[in-house]
Amino acid sequence: MVLFLLWTSFLIPAPVWADGPPIDPTAEVEVTADALNIREAPTTNARIVGVLYRGQRVTVDDLTPSGQTIEGVSTWYHVAGRGWISGAYTRVVRGWPVVEVTADVLNVRSGPGTGYAILGQLRWGERVEVVHLVRGSPYNWYLIVYRGNTAYIAAEYTRPASVWPLPTAYRTITSPWGMRIDPIDGQWKFHDGIDIAAPSGTPVFAFRAGTVTYAGWNGGYGLYVRIDHGDGVTSFYGHLSRVDVQVGQRVSLGQTIGLSGNTGRSTGPHLHFGTWVNGRSVDPLTLVRRP
Repeated sequence: MVLFLLWTSFLIPAPVWADGPPIDPTAEVEVTADALNIREAPTTNARIVGVLYRGQRVTVDDLTPSGQTIEGVSTWYHVAGRGWISGAYTRVVRGWPVVEVTADVLNVRSGPGTGYAILGQLRWGERVEVVHLVRGSPYNWYLIVYRGNTAYIAAEYTRPASVWPLPTAYRTITSPWGMRIDPIDGQWKFHDGIDIAAPSGTPVFAFRAGTVTYAGWNGGYGLYVRIDHGDGVTSFYGHLSRVDVQVGQRVSLGQTIGLSGNTGRSTGPHLHFGTWVNGRSVDPLTLVRRP
């Protein structure tokens, strides 16, 4: 028995925890005006450093605090590496990343530090959009919009928000992550994900926001989608009956990416859901809560 345990310890990858800050937030906006000036500072009298035209999309990595508006109606966005544009002449294509609170209670402060005034509190599991990262010591701080105003939370008490990859009614795990007897050939093998029972045609959701890196047939996985979530985290979804995304597409938290099915090397309708962290397979239940 001791020899068996030693042998299996070399075969089963150790769980890797990938939750936690910092993340460098960005969003994407599309220009809705015929022409939109990029300015050196977030004011209409600042020097013009460029022009964007209708339909152009740009990544933005910051916004002005509440109150700094153009004629009282528009927040200004910072175009990464270029300058500032008025948000009144754009529409959001991809929003800021979402984090969830991991502390029982997390103070919301007026500035990035424990010495600033407490504006309110967030509870464990609450979700907020992150607009900006302020690196610091001993904490990093996230700029958020709280009750209509900008505020800050300590980033170390959050993690990227995750959702269960199926409607919550489908939460039965028929085969867990780790070593198992393969149901098809009866061999002792490593199972690189969890199998969740679901009828064919059930919507499958991106468990976090990210970019699609594979969409199509993938051997024994059948129809398959893989998503890069950044910070070394990747997820994949196998045995689908339909794929609704394409390579290079940005997907948001909880977006439908396809339908569950029974394709590939499968014994019945289900979703094979797997996660990797820095190139190593990890138990998905360390990254997302089962409903």
